[in-house]
Amino acid sequence: MEPPLIRLDRVVKRFGRRRVLDGLSWELRAGECAVILGPSGGGKTVFLHTLLGLHAPDEGQVDRAGLGPDPFRAMAVMFQEDALLDDRTVAVNLATALLERADLFEPPADPAARAAIDAVLREVDLNPETDGPKLPSALSGGMRRRVALARALIRRPRLLIADEPTTGLDPTSSALIYDLLGRLIRQRGMSAVIITHDPACASRLGYPVYFFSPVEGTMPRWTPPDPGRRDDLGAHDEQRHHALQLWMRDQLDSHRRRRSEAGQAKEPAADLPTEPAGAARFINDVLEALGRSALLLARLAGRFSPALLLRGLRDWGLGSLPLVALIFLLLGVVMQVQAESAVVDYGLSNRLPELVALSLLRLSPILTGFLLAGRCGSAIGAHVGFMELSGQRRALWTMRIDPDRTLFPPLFWSLALAAPLLALIGMAAGAAAAIALLGLPVSRAQITPTFFLRQFPTFLSAGELGVLVVKSMLMGGGLAAIAYGLGARPKRSPADVTRAITLTLVLAFVWMTLVDAALSLLFPN
Repeated sequence: MEPPLIRLDRVVKRFGRRRVLDGLSWELRAGECAVILGPSGGGKTVFLHTLLGLHAPDEGQVDRAGLGPDPFRAMAVMFQEDALLDDRTVAVNLATALLERADLFEPPADPAARAAIDAVLREVDLNPETDGPKLPSALSGGMRRRVALARALIRRPRLLIADEPTTGLDPTSSALIYDLLGRLIRQRGMSAVIITHDPACASRLGYPVYFFSPVEGTMPRWTPPDPGRRDDLGAHDEQRHHALQLWMRDQLDSHRRRRSEAGQAKEPAADLPTEPAGAARFINDVLEALGRSALLLARLAGRFSPALLLRGLRDWGLGSLPLVALIFLLLGVVMQVQAESAVVDYGLSNRLPELVALSLLRLSPILTGFLLAGRCGSAIGAHVGFMELSGQRRALWTMRIDPDRTLFPPLFWSLALAAPLLALIGMAAGAAAAIALLGLPVSRAQITPTFFLRQFPTFLSAGELGVLVVKSMLMGGGLAAIAYGLGARPKRSPADVTRAITLTLVLAFVWMTLVDAALSLLFPN
């Protein structure tokens, strides 16, 4: 007999002091389409993530040897959140999975890749010409599920894993997805694991069907009224569906009774993970953010995609240029007015270029950093946070793409390079504003714009400009690490994303202030 594709041997998985998987043993054999039934919130998704290797067991073993020498290449996942990359078209989502590359933003030019994308879209009843160029936001819920299924199928897996494949869909759309799954599993000869709370899914697709009972070590298996029937996946059978509903109700009642008899009807408060409140929580968040940011810096040693770097420079460098130019133009006017009020009455108008130059030199790094934190830090934290909340980061993992190694280094270098460039452009904008003001009748200075333009560069030494560049690079790189690290923290709700953005801004401002103060003290001239 062939070994099972996957075997769990007495697996334990804890969160805090609570055991979600408690000595669970289970196996999946080739050709099976196992449906794991159970109530929502019972831990089925933790079971799935343990199968995938996204969670390492605290005790026991997960054996994937039956999937071959590269088990993670042999598996593909359809997440309940769809987990489609929201900034890329349907075709590019599929190309990302096919080529295992996260730096694709246009469909591949390779004819073979294009043919594979078109073929799998047709398999899930989508039109490559009309649906392929669409963004996920332009699709209905049912179409998004089809795209998620197509992205899984394009990897030609031996094992398809689907987590709540019809969550949020109406009964008609759900039935269509079940029929589609059944047809494709049969046609491709795949094995499958389908996690669901919907008995209709199991009655159409399951052989075998299990009830997820995470605290009892095993999962009870249903014996259908027509055992062995496997030629009609997706077909609806009232007798089979009714029998399954009765069995599931009995399992739920039995499960609750056993928990009650064991004194576990309600988990003791001490067994549930608790979160600190108030200042303690803030301190924990800060320490975790610093730890995550430090770990991310180790990712900079590897190679990264030039395409992602150029995209980052476009988004954060060129994208921030209008805001930086506007702020520094206004700052240049304010500086010139204040400098005139300070020196003109004393006959020191010739010192205006020096005052403005030195003020811009000192202020431009930290002001640019604050502007980047407000615009880019919050945007990066929100985007990465949404990727975490919506499952996009987990989807990249299942496509054998390490999101931290792939996405963070180009983001870091794009901000580290953009920050000094923007600071220098900001200085030029501030000087231009001061020169323009000198040419207006409201100016009381006794110098000409030509004199200012000639004198201004003489107060900017190479050493001081070098310090400005180093400051700005440290500020930009640190901002990237803080924003990405906090965005990538586990998220359970939109409130977690909002909290991470707020903490990103706080820590970014603190980091930039410390960098500016430290380098100003080290290089006072």
